[in-house]
Amino acid sequence: MFFALFDLHAQRVIDHLTQAVDELDTIDDPLRTVLRRMSTVDETERRWYLLSTEFTLHAIRHPATARTLAEHDRRLREEIAHLLARLFDRLGRRPTVDLDSLARLTTAIHEGSLAQSLVEPDQLPSDQLAVTYLPMLLDTVSEPVPPGG
Repeated sequence: MFFALFDLHAQRVIDHLTQAVDELDTIDDPLRTVLRRMSTVDETERRWYLLSTEFTLHAIRHPATARTLAEHDRRLREEIAHLLARLFDRLGRRPTVDLDSLARLTTAIHEGSLAQSLVEPDQLPSDQLAVTYLPMLLDTVSEPVPPGG
């Protein structure tokens, strides 16, 4: 049952990210706007975070479950890496790092900042860390595409 929910949530995330990347050309500050949108936490996202965290702890204790979870994570990460490639393209940049690894890092940042925000919502708005640091990170792990390149 969890994996069916995982796949539904993953598709929701990918659909949301795809829409955000598709709208980059029509936004004044595209990267920060996308990051703010992706960091918005509603009650559904909060409940999913709690459920997935509990299940991850279960998977850590049960290797067969961990392997299945890792496979679902891998498929989601492939989609995120594809969207990162599109994002860099839209921003006129190309990555200088492995996109799978970058997808892992951006996911870790998202999940870690979400946890901190859920614990201290009055101290840390859900979008603050992503909006503050991910633009610098993406700039550091990419380079401008030369004209005509």
